[in-house]
Amino acid sequence: MKKNKRVLLALTMFCLFLFLYLGTAAQAQDELCPQTVKELQKRIKAVKNVYKGMHTDISSPLPASPIGRYNRHVNILVGNLGHQVKRMQELLVKVQGRKCQEIGQGLASHIQKLQETQTSIEAAVFDSNSKNYKKFVEILGTQVKGLSTKFKKH
Repeated sequence: MKKNKRVLLALTMFCLFLFLYLGTAAQAQDELCPQTVKELQKRIKAVKNVYKGMHTDISSPLPASPIGRYNRHVNILVGNLGHQVKRMQELLVKVQGRKCQEIGQGLASHIQKLQETQTSIEAAVFDSNSKNYKKFVEILGTQVKGLSTKFKKH
């Protein structure tokens, strides 16, 4: 009889802990969605700041060093843009596996366009083509504005 009570007690405890674990895991998944959204907001703000730096660089009335692979300031901005876009793509992958998937679907095309523009900007800097660089920075500006307005709708 003692063995039956011990087994019954162990089985009951196991079931209670299983339900507790499953309930906590479901609640934790619901809480991760707002955290991911906040992280995406941070990344969008960082991309805006990089765009502002690039725009300031091309519209400065001061004589600047030419746009090219040896311009340290431009290289840092391009590197920061690449880092932020990469992080946004990682967050997009995280979002697609959760309940906040509709946010990810709405932003996926915008993030893909940002990645393509970032690649084009890198190519323009590497080729020292300042006209293409300026054109792609302006395209980046319109994409950043579109991304931020799209994100505010969600």
